Amino acid sequence: NPRLPILGVCLGHQLLGHHYGANVTLSPGGPVHGMVSPVTFVSDDTVDVVADEGHSDGSSSNSEWNIFDGIEQDFGVVRYHSLAVQFPSESDLAVSLDIEPMAWCEAVPPPSSADGDESVNDVEGSNKRTSTKICMALKHKTNPHYGVQFHPESIGTGKAGYQILYNFCKLVEASQLTHEFNDLERDSSITQALPTSTSQKVQSEHSDVAAEDGPTSMHTVHVHKISRTNGSLNPRPEIVFEELYGLAPSAFWLDSSTGEVSDVDGNLVDRTADKQKCPIRSNSRFSIMGDDQGPLSKRVEYYGEDHDASMKGTRIFSHGSGETFDYELQHEHDNILEYIRKSMGDSRGVNMSTRFVYFEDPDGESYTFQDVYEFSANGTDGDNSFSSSLPFEYRGGYVGYLGYEVRHDSQKFLCEQEICNIDGGADPSRLSPPQVKSNRNIPTAAFLFADRSLVYDHFTSDWYLLGVSSNEIHAAGSGGVVSTIEWMRQVSSKLQSLQNQPIATNNPKPDKKSEVNFHLDRPKAQYEQDIRRCHEEITNGESYELCLTNQLRSTVGAKRDDGPLGLYKILRRRNPAPFSAFFRLDRLSIKDEDVDSSRRSNSSACVSLCCSSPERFLSITKVMKPSEGPVTADLDDDHSHGWEFAPRRSVESSSDNLGCRYQVESKPIKGTTARIFAQDSDDTGIDFNREDIKVAEELRLDVKNRAENLMIVDLLRNDLSRVCEVGSVHVPRLMHIESFTTVHQLVSTIRGVINSIETSSADVISACFPGGSMTGAPKLRSVDILNEMEQGVSRGPYSGSLGYISLNGCMDMNIIIRTAVVTPAEGSEDSKEEETNDKWDVSIGCGGAITALSDSEDEYNEMLLKARAIKEAVECWASDSG
Repeated sequence: NPRLPILGVCLGHQLLGHHYGANVTLSPGGPVHGMVSPVTFVSDDTVDVVADEGHSDGSSSNSEWNIFDGIEQDFGVVRYHSLAVQFPSESDLAVSLDIEPMAWCEAVPPPSSADGDESVNDVEGSNKRTSTKICMALKHKTNPHYGVQFHPESIGTGKAGYQILYNFCKLVEASQLTHEFNDLERDSSITQALPTSTSQKVQSEHSDVAAEDGPTSMHTVHVHKISRTNGSLNPRPEIVFEELYGLAPSAFWLDSSTGEVSDVDGNLVDRTADKQKCPIRSNSRFSIMGDDQGPLSKRVEYYGEDHDASMKGTRIFSHGSGETFDYELQHEHDNILEYIRKSMGDSRGVNMSTRFVYFEDPDGESYTFQDVYEFSANGTDGDNSFSSSLPFEYRGGYVGYLGYEVRHDSQKFLCEQEICNIDGGADPSRLSPPQVKSNRNIPTAAFLFADRSLVYDHFTSDWYLLGVSSNEIHAAGSGGVVSTIEWMRQVSSKLQSLQNQPIATNNPKPDKKSEVNFHLDRPKAQYEQDIRRCHEEITNGESYELCLTNQLRSTVGAKRDDGPLGLYKILRRRNPAPFSAFFRLDRLSIKDEDVDSSRRSNSSACVSLCCSSPERFLSITKVMKPSEGPVTADLDDDHSHGWEFAPRRSVESSSDNLGCRYQVESKPIKGTTARIFAQDSDDTGIDFNREDIKVAEELRLDVKNRAENLMIVDLLRNDLSRVCEVGSVHVPRLMHIESFTTVHQLVSTIRGVINSIETSSADVISACFPGGSMTGAPKLRSVDILNEMEQGVSRGPYSGSLGYISLNGCMDMNIIIRTAVVTPAEGSEDSKEEETNDKWDVSIGCGGAITALSDSEDEYNEMLLKARAIKEAVECWASDSG
């Protein structure tokens, strides 16, 4: 349309060039993704917009518009492209085109280095590339049609990008004033095909929740706090978990294993040895643990596209009637995201009822309540006095993991958002082919509904007991308040008895490692071939970045009698991380009438996850009012690590539903290097601390790693923008170093705000899963390419996410990396009790992001580096040491 303003970005720029007769070829400088280049432009670019006669607003009849108005020459732009628009070299052919170039960059930009600011200053890296000008912007000679090859919306382009979009909006505004846009023909089929988002659909389904005047919560959360007394510390999480949940058939431990604890004088004491000390201070504050033995608990297993047809579906195991703990089995056709969305509908309003329980005598026989409604049903804050005294967001709910192959379900959501076909539904041709190689012991996703759980504060040594009770009248028995209080009384007594018990891991056995023969799914030669394939796809413009993965596998004969929990105890000591976790599902004993005899051996899963992840995928926390006080600096961005530890944000708003607004946070990691430590035998005179700081700084300035990180930041900003309030998505920290026990990593923080009445935690997951740091960008096409290269082998839990989805609408989920996935070895699958097996199949997922600058040898070594700490822990486990 010659009168309709158009701004083509990247591919849109190339399409305009192609449409108007220019050539679109491989970029003469080679692929450039996630890098910043300086751009020069024609400074006198103006367009005359002729106003209609007799305009009532008195606007000028001639408006000059400049796409680069207010921008200085040589401004930095972020580029993601393998192709480029090339104009004919012959002047007569160039003149004959309806378009002309208006901005350029050099194919090989001048070298620069990051100098400590938030910008991304990079070089393309190869001096062999020809120093040629590349068209960075074009315009039509008469029509208001423009294209830019770079990405003005990228976090790395910064203010210049905002200015370009603002300038284009001025052109659109002027055109609306001077042309009768209502007379323009529009393709109504496009707007009619726009899909209704999942958020909108569910909002209408639950509109009655927001309209209620009073609480209608199905559950009440009872909380009892156990503070340290008489100058002594409460028992540590490792002791409590082993005592309460060591033999439970299903259990979880969200373990802030880098946490520090207070001594009797209130001073922080580091829990790790000096030589392997994790230097992140004041972090990893809370650990959460529980099982599925409560009367309201459920165990949910989802078998998706990575399993055969006979396994597919969602299975819910719940306790039988009476006092027994036999399990009953139900089948649901929903995928796991739909199941969570429906199950958590009660919290959409977000209307959580909370009671603080006080025991008035040492035996806990008499008690009192303090009733608090954390949110009222109409979306405004209720009495928040107790809520503000609770330092964590968790209120019970679903705890578990989403395996990577849940991507098949989230892809459908993304296809609906991106309109993969004109009917507004998901085009099957855009979805990856089903996986065929998976372990039947491992569900695609699995969760426990935790109605009884414990939270430990590493800063204060306080324990919090959380019990979820049903508000339904018929729940006066085992699911009611009385049984919850009785459970609290029993657990309080148990914790007191454990108060002075020593921590076994303080005096570990020497690290004697057994030789464990691990093999890679795809050996080095094949992995390097896959990297070459990645380079081809990137050069051809199919992807910017591909997160290629592999699996190390072995069968281990462990000598310990505590099974995979023993492995996790070794791992958390050797490689503590802020988002560590242990999650176990043992084979269940199901009532005979509920089990299909042909599928008896597959009636429930048997798997353990031993995770030492340093990476947060997504957290959702309450947004605080400015009146609730500022966020203290020492607990802000520098230290927002570990389970539950995302600082609340003050948000100025005139909205009446501030109580239903939540902050969403993601912290992707892209960029890893090994730390340097002195060994006991080292006597070289080298300053190892200085060398360690040096390698961290080299990582921060590294061109390739910064480009990888920037691409994932832009991807996550795009993902979150699908569900967050307009204008709320921002990046408070871009590419900062975080140091862990064995590695330094390059980490960014992205945040946004949602309204829980409109958007649920399941909606946020659907918009963002899998985490961009495990896929590459653009996400939909990249995961299809990766599926081909990884030969249809399911990644399983690896690359997915593990954590909790709370009853009050909050959430905290990690990225499952640095993880051992443990199942009974082949031939022992019929075993009823996991601990009776002496052989285990262990898999360790590992990989890295491949870009145009990746070196195959370096990438292979980085993959092995990421698996090293887990592999060594398995070797110690096999030898009963560590």
